[in-house]
Amino acid sequence: MGAQSTLFGPLKYGILPEQLELAELTGGNGMIQMGTYISILLGTMLGGVLIAVSGYGPYLITIVVLLFAYSGWFASRHIARGTAANPVSSSIPISCAAPSCCSVTASATAYC
Repeated sequence: MGAQSTLFGPLKYGILPEQLELAELTGGNGMIQMGTYISILLGTMLGGVLIAVSGYGPYLITIVVLLFAYSGWFASRHIARGTAANPVSSSIPISCAAPSCCSVTASATAYC
């Protein structure tokens, strides 16, 4: 679950501007942050209770983690597709002989 959070954590904030209006963005960020902290607290408490079950604790935790991971994947399949924020810029072209000497500016222009 930690690897899943590391990989997909930034995405939950990146998708908000595509899914919400400008006036809803601050509230949306707050709701995402609140959900994250509540999930961490409840997961810690639930993990403590489940591991205390004699003999079955690790198995119960494994089942619960897999169920949460699957339900998160299933829920993510129902997020409305957004449009690309900048569909023209799909990659940063860098054509330098020695890439270590290049610097890329915010406008995605490479200088050597």
